[in-house]
Amino acid sequence: MLFLGTAAAEGVPGLFCGCEVCRIARERGGKDLRTRSSIFIDNIVKIDLPPDTLHHVLAYRLDLSRLQHLLITHTHADHLALQDLTYLLPAFARRDLPLTIYGSDGLARALSYASDEVRSALDVRVLQPFAPYQVDRYTVIPVLAHHREDEQCFNYIVSDGEKTLLYMCDTGWYRDATWRYLSGVRLDAVIAECTKAFVEAP
Repeated sequence: MLFLGTAAAEGVPGLFCGCEVCRIARERGGKDLRTRSSIFIDNIVKIDLPPDTLHHVLAYRLDLSRLQHLLITHTHADHLALQDLTYLLPAFARRDLPLTIYGSDGLARALSYASDEVRSALDVRVLQPFAPYQVDRYTVIPVLAHHREDEQCFNYIVSDGEKTLLYMCDTGWYRDATWRYLSGVRLDAVIAECTKAFVEAP
């Protein structure tokens, strides 16, 4: 698994920020520079398409021409750079189509604003929370995150049958339904970030 980015929407250093954290990040560079969040699992499954994806391709020498499965947590622009899906099209890329993209019904609504040509390049799979799906050789289970009130937002459990990972991104304190579900799941690893860690669920 490759961590492509681990920052919130503004990145670190923040685009226009002059706080001490951002000042030190600019001075130190290297691991203190953080791009918008995304992970890549075994070069098979990518979670989220942030606007830093081209940077990730260049920095980590990725070949996304072979990417087949893209999971979207939610449709904020730092997790879904909708315009970048244009570059799947034959005018810009030589690759097999469609690309299978997974998410909530919020993803389907967001893609309704894309062109017919872009939508034809995608195989859109609308997922239901807490239901298992087969994605290549992985079982993927979307669990409800606590983030937007106008859209179902997902975190993802990903299992290869031997190890099981929970990717917790851009969520506050989980609501009861998610905790109840997780109480019955054995996890080998949890990736959690704290953008809204102490925001209580209503």
